[in-house]
Amino acid sequence: MLMREKTSKEVSNYALFNSIADSLYTDLIDSFEETDNLMDVFAGVCRELTFFVMKDFLYSVFAGTDTGYKHFSNKDARVSVRDILNAEALLSGDFDCSDHAKSLAKEYFDPSTLSLLFSLRMTGDRIDDNIDLMESIFDASRGDRTYIKTSKAHARDKDMAICRLLRTCYAMSSKEIAKHMGITEAKVYKLNAGWDDSKDGLYVRLYKYLYARIMAMRNRLLDDQEGKIFLRAAKNSKDYISIDTKNSFLEPETLDEEEVDDMIYDFKRKKEIEDMNTRIGVDISKYNGKCDMVADRGAGIDFAILKAGSGYSGEDPNWVRNYNACKKAGLGVGAYWYCYATNVDEAIREADMFTHSLEGMQFDYPVYLDMEDKCQSRLGNSLRTKIAYAFMKRVESSGYYVGLYTMKSWLDNSFDMDKLKGFDIWVARWSSRSHGYNGPGLVGMWQYTNKAHFKGIGSTSEGGSDANVAYIDYPTIIKKKGLNNYGKKK
Repeated sequence: MLMREKTSKEVSNYALFNSIADSLYTDLIDSFEETDNLMDVFAGVCRELTFFVMKDFLYSVFAGTDTGYKHFSNKDARVSVRDILNAEALLSGDFDCSDHAKSLAKEYFDPSTLSLLFSLRMTGDRIDDNIDLMESIFDASRGDRTYIKTSKAHARDKDMAICRLLRTCYAMSSKEIAKHMGITEAKVYKLNAGWDDSKDGLYVRLYKYLYARIMAMRNRLLDDQEGKIFLRAAKNSKDYISIDTKNSFLEPETLDEEEVDDMIYDFKRKKEIEDMNTRIGVDISKYNGKCDMVADRGAGIDFAILKAGSGYSGEDPNWVRNYNACKKAGLGVGAYWYCYATNVDEAIREADMFTHSLEGMQFDYPVYLDMEDKCQSRLGNSLRTKIAYAFMKRVESSGYYVGLYTMKSWLDNSFDMDKLKGFDIWVARWSSRSHGYNGPGLVGMWQYTNKAHFKGIGSTSEGGSDANVAYIDYPTIIKKKGLNNYGKKK
């Protein structure tokens, strides 16, 4: 954490930058070493001069100067940072958008925000680290006033920098510096002026460095957000304008804060899942409406788990249509049955209903018992386990690869999983970085969100669709064993 304790109500801009310099000096120097030989310029320079160069560059070249105080927003720090980065992405890219949108974006770039942004850009490449630091600063100063130094005060800081360097690095007083150099003390201050006169070359190099960082960060941000920019419709608006940079011909969408939060979350989760090198899939039912599975396949989906039906209402009305559409689109297909059974006899009856629905179809992924209903929550663990076991063994006996779908909390607390560990597990656990289940049995699939957004898949009443990651190459296993109506290979 950048700031371990909350700053005072009138925390200075200097203090903010000083915290950055203290925390990230090593990273800063490392980044200089890797970029355009900047270390040649900063060779032998201690922290004070590094900080000085950063501060002087930011104020003098980019931000200019201001007087008085900046009042930080009371908005959540995460939201504040997101808004700034999206505004920057819009302004730093050659995207088709209205002048109004660009004007809204420009409102975010006051001197103190620019100083913070540019300072962080100089500390390294990782956007995640930059974002964490920005959020820490905004969170610490939320609702506070931050003093912006006057031009005169800033000039005084600059005049002191070299002398301070020599004092701290080489333990010299001003008189000692003058004596050692064979010059007067007055000459020491003239040397400061000489350094100031020669700064243009340094600043050009710093400009190039910073420009490259801004471009890299913009590209990474857009990649993380699938090419979309989210911009507030007005300064304090609860609504956002969504600009699709990949499809500039599309009209900008208007979304509320919650919708933007959900989309950003989905983008992030999808990115994490993609990094796992696994298969991504959806599970759908009548509540997703009429789905375009060809478009879904084009959105990077590998498979779909379809609701066949339930013990209460029978077959899902979109069951057959969804199956045919998935097969036509070349998607892997699995199935599930939502169970309402409260005893073993009912479980067997529902299992037979399920297998009847599966007849004449081939499934590349397991067929699952979905057991999570409130009517079963009041049953004891022993009875729930017997119901699940009876259902799955009944379906398995007909030649199907069977699995259990339920919530992580039910896996942990509502079943005797030692008796069910012979069946693969599909865990439902949302808003988390992993499925988190460590009990008996093999986790073959994880439902990581119920608010995903995929082209071709309609949203449920929960505001999105279910998305899953499969850890196992089920199509190869199932076809090789001749299960799920594929028939054994001769």
